[in-house]
Amino acid sequence: MENNECLAVLYSALRSEYGVIVSSPNAETALRALNKAKDDSQDAELKCIQIRKSPRGTPGELWITNLKETN
Repeated sequence: MENNECLAVLYSALRSEYGVIVSSPNAETALRALNKAKDDSQDAELKCIQIRKSPRGTPGELWITNLKETN
C-alpha cells in the first residue's frame, strides 16, 4: 500500500464509529505499511487507531479499530 492509501484508510477508520475492515493479499506488508503511515504522520488524533490482524483469523483481513470514546 502507498502512504497516501494508508492515510486514507486510517482517516476513514477515525471518522467511523468503530473502524474499518480491509483485505489485502499480503496482510503482513499492509500491516507494516499502515503502522508506518500512522507513525510517520505524527497526527495525535491517530493515536486512538489500533491496527491488527482479524481476530476471526480470516486470511488477509486487517481490522483498523477506532478506540476513541464517543460519549
